[in-house]
Amino acid sequence: MFSSAFSAKKAYKTVELETTVISASPHKLVLMLYDGAISAINKAKANLEIKDIAQKGSAISKAIDIIENGLKSSLDMKVGG
Repeated sequence: MFSSAFSAKKAYKTVELETTVISASPHKLVLMLYDGAISAINKAKANLEIKDIAQKGSAISKAIDIIENGLKSSLDMKVGG
């Protein structure tokens, strides 16, 4: 019973995020990436405080992925980054 409601909520959030990304301006997309990286870093910090090393590592990996594959790819190195 609960897993069905959870799955529906997760699916709705995924569709909502996809719709937001599709309709966002380039500036809004960069802001969303920054927000995601900051959120992941905050989750890593919280997990470090409760000594959940596995979740801390996952959150740090997510932040690194956002920075490497999202924010860095938005830079135009031909004009100075």
